[in-house]
Amino acid sequence: MALGVYGDAHGWWDDRSFLTNLASSFASLLFGVPLALLVLSHLSAMQAETSERRAVTRRVQSATADFASAFQDTLPSTTLAETRGILASLVPVAERAVRNFPGGRGGLQQDPDAVRACEEDCRVLIAGVSDVFPPAEWNAQLSRLWEVLDEEVRPSAVAAGISWMPFSDIRMMDSAIRDAALRPSTPERLQEVLLMFLAAVGRPRTAEVKRAENLLQNELRHLHNVLSGMQTIADMIDGRRLPSGF
Repeated sequence: MALGVYGDAHGWWDDRSFLTNLASSFASLLFGVPLALLVLSHLSAMQAETSERRAVTRRVQSATADFASAFQDTLPSTTLAETRGILASLVPVAERAVRNFPGGRGGLQQDPDAVRACEEDCRVLIAGVSDVFPPAEWNAQLSRLWEVLDEEVRPSAVAAGISWMPFSDIRMMDSAIRDAALRPSTPERLQEVLLMFLAAVGRPRTAEVKRAENLLQNELRHLHNVLSGMQTIADMIDGRRLPSGF
């Protein structure tokens, strides 16, 4: 540019069209090439960022789908809606059985109505739990897939600017996964413990009677925690509160 201005001042370009065009082209080159490189660099960066975001989005969607499938596909119930319906009917029963458990000093002898109510609740649970009772590998697989989502996929998604679950939902899911991963006792085991408990009704509170009370009470607490955890997970999946990748 300086050379061009100096040449104009001294008349260098008069009657020299070729040199004029050459100097103009050279000046355009000096301006155009860096600008083109800057634009291309910016476009390449945008394209790389877009490609990375798409890859992360696909991974989020895949990991979320794997988690949802792992929850439902191996359960005896056929659909997520059916699972939610069963859990919605069982969780209040388990909660009531835990809350109104007729144990404690003299409890078995003093409140036969409470004993009968407990027995009824237990039989409802024994009949219903088999419809949502998970297979042996279900718990470990569900925990592992949640770890993939939370510990591996989430940092990549956040770095790519993809929205994630609110922290309150993450904590809720963490707690639900821990509860659901406890794995409930089989319906057969609950039936066995219930019969031990009923056999102790009306007997003096010996160590054996206390053991029967404690066994059933612990089984009911454990089952309530598991069913509540499963219900939370099912509700979050069905309510589309898991990461979507958008």
